[in-house]
Amino acid sequence: MACVLLAFGALRAGDAFRITRVELVADRLELSWEGEPALDYFEVQRWDGRTPEDWEPILLTAHRAVSLEQEGLRGLLRIAAIEPPGPPRPISDVRRGEILDDVADKIAALPGNDAEADAVAAAAILRSYPEIESAGISSGAAVTARFRDGRPLLIINDRPPADPSEFENGVDAAFFNGGDVAGLADDVEGGRDARDVGGRFPRDVRGTTGLPVSRRAVLFQARGMGIASPMLGVLIPAFDNAGFQVQGGEASLANFLAVSGLGNDIGVLYVDTHGGILRKPVHTGELETGNIRIDHVPVFAIATSTVVNALTEAVYRDTLFADGEIGYAQLGPSVVKGLKRAKSETYYFISPEFVRKRWRFGRNSLVFFDTCHSASDGASAFRALCFAAGAALYAGWTDSVHDAWAFKRTTPPFFELLLGGSHIYHTVPPQRPFHIEDVLEYLDARDLRVDRTPKFPGARFTCFGGSAANGSFRILNPSIEYSYVSEFNELVTVNGNFDPEAPATVRVEGGATTEIPATVETRSRLTFPLSAEGSPSAGNVTVIQHGRESNTVPLSEWTVDATLVKHFSPTIETPSATMEFQLRFRADVHEYRRMPFTEPLPFAAGSRIARGTIGRVVSASGTYHYPGENQGTLDWSLDAPVDVPFANLGGNLTVGADRSVTIDASLRAGNVMTVTQRSASGQVVQVSQREPGTGVFPPGESTLDPATYRINAGTGSASGDGGTFEWKNAEPRFPPTGDFAR
Repeated sequence: MACVLLAFGALRAGDAFRITRVELVADRLELSWEGEPALDYFEVQRWDGRTPEDWEPILLTAHRAVSLEQEGLRGLLRIAAIEPPGPPRPISDVRRGEILDDVADKIAALPGNDAEADAVAAAAILRSYPEIESAGISSGAAVTARFRDGRPLLIINDRPPADPSEFENGVDAAFFNGGDVAGLADDVEGGRDARDVGGRFPRDVRGTTGLPVSRRAVLFQARGMGIASPMLGVLIPAFDNAGFQVQGGEASLANFLAVSGLGNDIGVLYVDTHGGILRKPVHTGELETGNIRIDHVPVFAIATSTVVNALTEAVYRDTLFADGEIGYAQLGPSVVKGLKRAKSETYYFISPEFVRKRWRFGRNSLVFFDTCHSASDGASAFRALCFAAGAALYAGWTDSVHDAWAFKRTTPPFFELLLGGSHIYHTVPPQRPFHIEDVLEYLDARDLRVDRTPKFPGARFTCFGGSAANGSFRILNPSIEYSYVSEFNELVTVNGNFDPEAPATVRVEGGATTEIPATVETRSRLTFPLSAEGSPSAGNVTVIQHGRESNTVPLSEWTVDATLVKHFSPTIETPSATMEFQLRFRADVHEYRRMPFTEPLPFAAGSRIARGTIGRVVSASGTYHYPGENQGTLDWSLDAPVDVPFANLGGNLTVGADRSVTIDASLRAGNVMTVTQRSASGQVVQVSQREPGTGVFPPGESTLDPATYRINAGTGSASGDGGTFEWKNAEPRFPPTGDFAR
């Protein structure tokens, strides 16, 4: 290949041509050259300074003058004469297999101690084969090249395996349960603006609402490539217990192909394997009429654990290879030595074109590629095709990530908190599901979104939102925080995390079991009717959306026997009227977690009396003697006890966050009490009918037993009219005891 650097001067012996003009015109660089007339085709090549051999073609021309855009034109330039362009020259499967085997031998012999030096050496190895072209270093320590027939080859050397001992004890529950996450709630409520990669929140996460429509979770791991963490052993039971239909297994090419058979019935796709960035030359223009611009576009590749052999080559030759859906991948020296293998096998990888043609995802779906570089700028085209295939949220890593960090610090807690139920970390009591904002906030607060493994580049776990046409991802399961009952219309309001676009049903189990259609008002609130006189009237409440269930939370119920004695006046106890109540209250008094891995805390709750409450005036008696001489008396009497209709009853229960309790009750019976006024001589002066009840709420105070949720007996003074108000211990139905998720 004849070439010349950008320099002027006369042709010397052996020079093929020389530069005659270099000039900046506006924002363009003008070049021209002359020399040997037999040279017909030229490349303008650029060098970025990494290795002497890394000259990258940026323009192909049949002319001897070009005009280049100056923007982005960094590095040294040279002109090289090349052979006439032609169709790709075929390579036999046998010869390709020999080359790949030989490359694996030579790369395995490299020291494996310095990733950059290994990459330079690996690129030089690839350049030594005439059948291989465009060898160079890509992002990280990856080396990329192409066979002359266009098939790509990627050497992955930036994810050395973790020591197996790092996985012996499984996930580290104590680490998460013992964490200090103070201040998280303030951050969430603070309304921080969303920021791109590197910020606290990824773009398009705040404000999302969606729950995956599909219940199918497809989970893959490339254990055949040496990915040693027991990730699927942790995730598969968690998804299964959370109500998902789980499929997956080995990250093989056959399994990746089988995904297309699911259509868009995928709610979650998770892949744990190697990933790397290729540099693919893209030609724009026509040589006959001008120049061909050569852009080297980054292409993100996902390695499969399928080993290349003669049979697979024959099967995929005219299908996957023909359309650029797959290529070849080998492991670099540091990975090979970490696996204690003699050398790397050659595996297939899938390209963005594979995703474009074969994968589809359901509405509100989550896809997570737990690989190096999956959230890097070089993977942007891959992400775009995942969004085009229907993904609502895409998660991955910005750079190389260590196996142990992903397994011990990021991936399991990410899914643990989204799924709820504490199927991974066995937190006591179990955790309810959290939404994506809370999950990322927690990972940030614990510094778990950035890989802090020594000598690793600090990859950040990042999420990206897709098109609004795909819906939006926020939750993997509905979640109940707390609820309260409006007894005026017998409507239960449930606060938590829900999908306002998804139909919702509430199951109430309390003696009998019923399922009630619910109205999802916002992503954090739904309502449903529940009659206090029906069966059940209270019990364990579960929200169901798209076939997936929330945590189950008890709605408790008490019947409080109370007595109100109304005195003649605040200072005079007789005559008096006695009223008895059976006060029915419904309330949610369970402790719940505001944020992940924190202690559940009580909250203030309150309720008005429920239907079925009974109130009656049972007696009125006594005589008041007017002071002074010859002033007479006043008597109260009641012919018979009087039952008071519910509409004329009043009462409230309030439970403070400190577990203090206040109860009040009132009734209006009408003019059922006889009041008789007599003179000093005993003559009846006046007889009238009066109201014995009170409309003034008489407060009484007590406590809620923290172990049994019994309302302890309490007393109070009837304000206004004067008197006493007291109630007995009231045991709950459906108390919030036990290890339910909260």
